[in-house]
Amino acid sequence: MTINVQSNEAETSQGVKISMKAYAQVKVKSMNADGSLNIESIKLAAQNFLSARQSEIEDSLQKTLEGHQRQIIGTLTVEELYKDRAAFSERVYEHVVDDLERLGFELASYTVAAISDMNGYMDSLGKTQTAIVTREAAEGTARNQAEA
Repeated sequence: MTINVQSNEAETSQGVKISMKAYAQVKVKSMNADGSLNIESIKLAAQNFLSARQSEIEDSLQKTLEGHQRQIIGTLTVEELYKDRAAFSERVYEHVVDDLERLGFELASYTVAAISDMNGYMDSLGKTQTAIVTREAAEGTARNQAEA
């Protein structure tokens, strides 16, 4: 199942409110690492969701994923989130894997699609970096012209 994981106005460790959209691929943990059938996980999934509609299952999984996503956002700075989405995704995976296993599921993949904020904080980060690169390029050009 593809789960849309949306966190709106989640606070970073700096208190900056951001919104994050991610996608998770979740499935029943039907196989063990050795390729054998994982009967225990299949039983867990059935016990937890046998009478549930697919939308109810997706909602339960979405809430679990979104809770962990928010929790980890709260431990990082905007810069950390902005610069290293892969590390963030790995942390979400590490935190959510046990909860999903207790439900009989596993996380096949988790990808951050978008990070934004309403106050322009992230735009300012980009503008600052652009200004630094532009200044350094101008200084290098001037230095080269002076040496020529």
